[in-house]
Amino acid sequence: MWQGDAGPPILLYVAGATLAVGPNLSTVHGLADLSAARPPEHPPLVAIGVDHRQQEWCARLALTDASLHKLLASLAADPWIAEAAALVTCNRVELYAVPGTAAQATASAPPLPAVDRLTTVLLNTAGLEADAQPPLSHYDGTRVADHLARVACGLESMLFGETEILGQVAGAAESAQQAGSLGPTLRLLFQHAVSAGKRARTQTAVSRHALSVSALAVNHAESLVPDLTTTTIAVIGTGLAARLVLGALKTRNAAQVTVVSRDLERARHEADSWGADAAAFDDLDTVLTGTRVAFCATDGHGVIGADLIADVVARRAERKSDSDRDGDAQLLLVDIAAPRNVAAGVAALPGVAVRGMADLGGESERALALRRKEVPQVEAIVAAERGAFLAALRELRAHPVIAALRTRAEQVRQRELQRSLDEVQRSQQQVGGDANSDAVRRQLDKLSRSIVNQLLHQPTVRLRAAAENGSWDEHDRVVRHLFELDPQPEPDPTE
Repeated sequence: MWQGDAGPPILLYVAGATLAVGPNLSTVHGLADLSAARPPEHPPLVAIGVDHRQQEWCARLALTDASLHKLLASLAADPWIAEAAALVTCNRVELYAVPGTAAQATASAPPLPAVDRLTTVLLNTAGLEADAQPPLSHYDGTRVADHLARVACGLESMLFGETEILGQVAGAAESAQQAGSLGPTLRLLFQHAVSAGKRARTQTAVSRHALSVSALAVNHAESLVPDLTTTTIAVIGTGLAARLVLGALKTRNAAQVTVVSRDLERARHEADSWGADAAAFDDLDTVLTGTRVAFCATDGHGVIGADLIADVVARRAERKSDSDRDGDAQLLLVDIAAPRNVAAGVAALPGVAVRGMADLGGESERALALRRKEVPQVEAIVAAERGAFLAALRELRAHPVIAALRTRAEQVRQRELQRSLDEVQRSQQQVGGDANSDAVRRQLDKLSRSIVNQLLHQPTVRLRAAAENGSWDEHDRVVRHLFELDPQPEPDPTE
């Protein structure tokens, strides 16, 4: 993490370029200009973010689905950002980007480097003041690839080796794709990060003893109540974390579960899937009055307020039986949402126990010890995927010229095919034949395609090899000159 005291700017020499770092090391100037000159071994990538080590800022920077889409759409239209993706979870808010070039800037876009642009858009979307100073971690070049792969493997999670994050990394790429901000470089980055995460979980034991946040929350609750199978339980929310709670409760044969959501139909859908009851969020006070344990995993900071819970506690006191006077029937609120659902004042109320993310860590000490033994193997996978990512980036450089070469060859083939057909037609007309029959056309088309493919096969192989071995620039220049190929936009490698 780049942080420091106020003072004069600091100059860093990175990959042959000088970067001016802001006084508090929170901004790095020069990355946008550096991106175009970097070889693939130093890919033009930047990332910023906070994680569970800055839980307060995770809550302040948390984004809803709507605000996340707004952020990605804004970055997609930003001339200083070529590609962008966001990884937003309960314990992590991170932005990944490929910087644009200075040539893309317009008069309406101030010349801020990519890191500054990411920071500005993030603060604006989260509704924070422009002068807010979140303790953002910054990554650049291959460190971005290593970091995202480590995240996908669970090495950077609060619960080391947890499994939920892999799906969240894949989901971040899908969200960026839908918002139009994902490009070929970030697509490869996320593909190799997901590959690293999958390999870590199948080739090592890093997740064999892992506990997801949701499962750990259920474990914690189970240690505080006599029997989950007969305990009245509410699950507030229908997102991934809530569904994982429902899954963990199902394995423990919990039979008195109510799913609460602002969308009653969605609550009913999830409840039907898990054999539970459903209720609307407007009826939360009634639900909690008859609930022993509530798992909070919905959107909204402090949506479970002190006034609401005070009213619930009063209602519960009226219903309390003599056997409950030892306090066993207090309402247990397990808050695994980010931002936190339970307001700060709730924990001080009598008859209520609030447990949050910080209370869950101690339960995984044994699992942590077992999982940490797998770190060297996982790090080797991260390094291997970094190499594969860089190799894929190098090959990606050859796509435009190969596509242009084949397009030109196809144009020549079509022209010569039609010319040959016309000539044969004229000859056949003299003898009464038909050169335009489908059979003749198919045969000539097949012949011409075969000739073109054979002629272009070896140049294609050699161009890809040049992209791999570092001699690409000269090959690119020569091929474009010899075949009069105009520079073309880099194609999407998935198309």
